[in-house]
Amino acid sequence: MSSLLGQITVILILGVIIFVITRVCGGLGKIPPEMGELGEEFQEVKDRMMETHIMGFWKIEVLDSKGNVVKRKEIGDVGTKGFYIGRGRMCDLRIRSSYVSEKHAVIASDEKGFFLKDCGSRNGVYYKNKKVYQIDLEDRMTLYLGNVACRISRANIMDDFSRNDEGHTRVWGSGTQVKGGKSEIKRD
Repeated sequence: MSSLLGQITVILILGVIIFVITRVCGGLGKIPPEMGELGEEFQEVKDRMMETHIMGFWKIEVLDSKGNVVKRKEIGDVGTKGFYIGRGRMCDLRIRSSYVSEKHAVIASDEKGFFLKDCGSRNGVYYKNKKVYQIDLEDRMTLYLGNVACRISRANIMDDFSRNDEGHTRVWGSGTQVKGGKSEIKRD
């Protein structure tokens, strides 16, 4: 318990330090106008890095019939193989339901962002009551894999603590490095 309090204290202190620096400097990472084109290129690279490393974290939650979360998994680096969802042992997120195929769907990324693609499942993927074969991920979207509801959300880096599948408390994103590499899984 004291370890948890220590972690919370450190996070709060860091938050205050960042707030003070931001207020004093008028914003972190701003490029002075005198840097011209070089400054603009640097800003573009910085923006891409921030998008890759911070905005690349997602979480997927499996919901019961009442909308309660029964399973949660974070999605960081999908790498070149993707993040597979299904009933099979080889999947990154296993859902034990006869309505979910062995390899039901995959989450992958490319230069346009993260997307979910049906892997030819028997019972399909549905979004807003329409069958989809491929869909760009949006924050807090609920998809149905067969008859199983899954909510996909951006993992907020300011959400300090959450519980993983084993019930251990951890900081979102710790131990996961997002590399932003292109996936071998292609959009249709």
